[in-house]
Amino acid sequence: MVISVSLKLIRRVYTFVVRAVFWALWAFRSSKRPLRPVSDPLLVQPAHVLAEWIRSGKVSSRAVVKTYIDRIGVVNPVLNAVADNRFPQALKEAQEVDRVLASCSAEERERLATSKPFLGVPFTTKENVRVKGQSHTGGLVARIGIRAKEDAVVVKLMKEAGTVPLLINGLFVISQKRCPSTTQAALLASCGSPLSVGTDVGGSIRMPAFCSGTFGHKPTSGWVSLEGAGLYADKLKRGGVLVAGPLGRSVKDLILALQVLAPGDATGLMEKTESTQLSQIKVWWAEELGSPLYSPVDFRLRDLLHKVLHFLDHSNASYVAKWPLDMSVAYQVWNNKMADDYSGEPSLACDMTDRKGEVNLAREWLLWLTGRGRHTFPILFQALLDKASGEKPKPETSTHYWKTYQEKFMEVMGNDGVLIMPVLPIVSPYHNEPILNPFDFSYCGMFNAIEFPSTAVTLGLTSDGCPIGLQVVTTPGNDHLSLAVATALEKKFGGWVPPSDLQFQLSSKKDS
Repeated sequence: MVISVSLKLIRRVYTFVVRAVFWALWAFRSSKRPLRPVSDPLLVQPAHVLAEWIRSGKVSSRAVVKTYIDRIGVVNPVLNAVADNRFPQALKEAQEVDRVLASCSAEERERLATSKPFLGVPFTTKENVRVKGQSHTGGLVARIGIRAKEDAVVVKLMKEAGTVPLLINGLFVISQKRCPSTTQAALLASCGSPLSVGTDVGGSIRMPAFCSGTFGHKPTSGWVSLEGAGLYADKLKRGGVLVAGPLGRSVKDLILALQVLAPGDATGLMEKTESTQLSQIKVWWAEELGSPLYSPVDFRLRDLLHKVLHFLDHSNASYVAKWPLDMSVAYQVWNNKMADDYSGEPSLACDMTDRKGEVNLAREWLLWLTGRGRHTFPILFQALLDKASGEKPKPETSTHYWKTYQEKFMEVMGNDGVLIMPVLPIVSPYHNEPILNPFDFSYCGMFNAIEFPSTAVTLGLTSDGCPIGLQVVTTPGNDHLSLAVATALEKKFGGWVPPSDLQFQLSSKKDS
């Protein structure tokens, strides 16, 4: 008991010191630049509203695409979010959408709402998701200059739904603002994109959404095709730890996008979500994972969680109770699942050379330590762990076998339950701060390991203007439950907040 208390105290002191150091580093940085005001009402509309306006003729697709291209020109110098763009092609494709719509009858336009729910709306993807002709390095130095020869299945599906691919986001945003995240979430939050598709192996949809103040959904494993979404590890794609899913500025956008991305499993998801009453849902909650391995949970997240629980309790949720199972070994369970899904695949050190040999880790660490590194700290750290672990035992022999935890969680949550908890224990970590808290992603990774769907829900801003939110987890095949709760929370707490002042032009929007 004394050892446990001491470890928690040491962890709190460590977290305080790390946060204080990064606060000092960023507080006195002279290159900070705020985002310029949002100057057009098109930029703050959800994707489904833009699609409705385009179908009805209220605005042209070309005008929407051009407006977003202009906004990207404003925010990208701050975010450094664009890895590659296809602006000229996007404008031509948007013009073709307008031409087709001009010849459609009212009845045909109405049918398009079902067959092409995002007709004429621009969207973006992560750089590891193939878009024909665009950069496809996966963030590896060894793949610089490589371009995708074909679209990923998720991109094909989004195109069939009428979207206009706008650009490829880099894997990580580099800016002088708090909230490190993948650039697609940063671009969404800053009004540079209305909709995006990403991948999630340990939180790469939910954590960026949380840090940027947007919504993201990790769907049930296997719902969305991973063909072309990523570089290697075919076995990993056949397993359940890796998924692809949508990010957006409204829960409705997530639902509509998921219906597009998972045309079999998610058919009718909107109707199923809308017909789900809170009184039908058992709500479990957890404040923390409960181990000094992870950062202490920010008091603002605890307060937010209890505000949410108070709302749900007074909204007649059928059951609200504290989560009864131990989650302190979340990282170990995720690591076990990765070992199982990645079994038989080449090492990470091999992947780092584009599978043309194996990287010299000692040399790469030396380069990194002298400021000439070609690889990021997280990938070097993970490669080092992989190397040090040597021959791994069979995953099913481990005391942290993911399948055991999946069964335990299923037994408690059933087919009518959700678990509400933090996405990360820290609110808006500074750039590079997570390097010193490498296991905090386990708040998300746990649910990749046991293949549970989860929705990251943004719930407004803190008093100092940082995004804040939670995740709603549910059992496989029951995505409508987490999305129904997310919808209720969005309505209650307001959802996405524009990142800068609104300065709309008074004149009506015209095509340009």
